Amino acid sequence: VQGIHDALPLLGMNQLCKYKDNIDYTTANLIYDGINYYVCLTCFIDKDDTVYKRKNPIIGIDLGIKDTVTCSDGTKFNISIGESEKLKKLQRTLEGQIKGSNNWNKTKKKIRKEYIHITNKKNDVANKLVHNLLSIADIIVMQDEQIESWRQTTNSADKIQHSILGRIKSRLSYSDRVVILDKYFPTTKYCSNCGNMLSLELNDRIYECPVCKRKEDRDIHAANNMIYFYQQIKDRPGTDQTLKLV
Repeated sequence: VQGIHDALPLLGMNQLCKYKDNIDYTTANLIYDGINYYVCLTCFIDKDDTVYKRKNPIIGIDLGIKDTVTCSDGTKFNISIGESEKLKKLQRTLEGQIKGSNNWNKTKKKIRKEYIHITNKKNDVANKLVHNLLSIADIIVMQDEQIESWRQTTNSADKIQHSILGRIKSRLSYSDRVVILDKYFPTTKYCSNCGNMLSLELNDRIYECPVCKRKEDRDIHAANNMIYFYQQIKDRPGTDQTLKLV
C-alpha cells in the first residue's frame, strides 16, 4: 500500500489455509470500499469429485412478499433485513449536527459503514439460501417475477426494500440447473387438476377451485404449477432456459 511501509494484519486467511497445497493463485487486487481495505484473490482449486445426492429431482419456487420463498414441497423461507437500530440512532444524531462539521462528517462515515454492513448481511443470507435451494434439487423452476414493478402495484415498498428477492432471483439465474418461466404463465390462476382458471386477490392466501374443489396454499399451488408448465413444454423444439408461453 502506497505510503505504508510496515506490515498490515490480514484477516480471513483461514479461508485459504484449508486448501493447503491444492490451490493456484492468479491475480490479487486491493479494494477500498470507502471504509475498509480488502484483498480480492482469484485462484484455482482442484475440482471436488463428490457426487451430491439431492432430495428432489425437481422443485418449483415462488417468490413473494409475504413469504420470501415458497417451495413446491411446502418449505417456506421468510427473510427480512431492515435498518438496524444502530443506523436509526446514527441518522437521528446526524439530524442534530451542523452540516459539513467534523462531527457531521464522522457520523456520515459511520452511517456509510453501517449501510455496507447491512448490504453484506443481505448478500451473505442470499448466497446461503441459494446454495441451500440448489443443494436440495436437481432442477429448480421459477417464474420471471417483475419484482421492481411490485413497488408500484402494491403497498409493500418497505417489505420489498428489506427483502432479498432481487438477490435470490439474480443468483439463481446464473445456474444452468434453474429454469425460468415467462411471467405470463398463469401459475396462480390455473388449476392443473381440471384446467379451470380462477382469479385471486392479493389478500387471498388459499387457492380453492370451484370446479374440482382442489384446495391448497396459494404460493405452494403456484410453485407446483411451475413444475406442471415446465413438464408440459420442456420437450418442445427450441425450448431454452427461459420458457415462454406460446
